[in-house]
Amino acid sequence: MAPNGLQVADEHLVSRHILIATGARPVPLSFPGAEHLIANEEFMELDDLPNRIVLVGGGYIASEFSHIAARAGAKVTVLQRSSRVLPNFDPDLVDG
Repeated sequence: MAPNGLQVADEHLVSRHILIATGARPVPLSFPGAEHLIANEEFMELDDLPNRIVLVGGGYIASEFSHIAARAGAKVTVLQRSSRVLPNFDPDLVDG
């Protein structure tokens, strides 16, 4: 595995920066490659926006950051274990 990558299921993801956006408080994760993740506060301190960003979690912070990053031109991937992002919000507000 690359030193700047992580394994998610059967897929190997590589990026210069990886952000975990799990909700109101960052939750420490323990999977191969997790040491390359940063929390939302560290993301805000980046000097340059990466071209590709993977956000782990689909809560409101990940939704906000993914929108900001995409509007700034980054290719954004959101990894979410629920069937949809913002699982604690009213489905009528979230679903297409």
